[in-house]
Amino acid sequence: MSKTGGIVEVLYSFDLGGSEILGARLAMALRRRGIPITCISVHHYDGPVRRQLEAEGIECVGFGFNHRGRIERLRWHLELRRWFLGRRPEIVHCQHALTLIKCLRFARAAGARTIIMTEHT
Repeated sequence: MSKTGGIVEVLYSFDLGGSEILGARLAMALRRRGIPITCISVHHYDGPVRRQLEAEGIECVGFGFNHRGRIERLRWHLELRRWFLGRRPEIVHCQHALTLIKCLRFARAAGARTIIMTEHT
């Protein structure tokens, strides 16, 4: 992890879903305006959206919840918490309530001033 502060865009995955595409477009628009932004996926490690974001110079981190067994999911929580505490974002934007539920306590513990959720139906 190289930076602190900025915005963290929380995606469900890096696959080609509607919320992932919307989150990626938002991240790229913010990046073009010089705003520091990182995209994370709570459920997958990789996918086409990640490759597109990284090609635009946006740091991406995948936490791979869906790729872990029960014991590994306990470690997942510790890794996500450690990442947020190290990053200390100013703003966290979650796509979907499920990502908010998984990240909210860690974002708060890390001192995020603003935590936003966009729900998609």
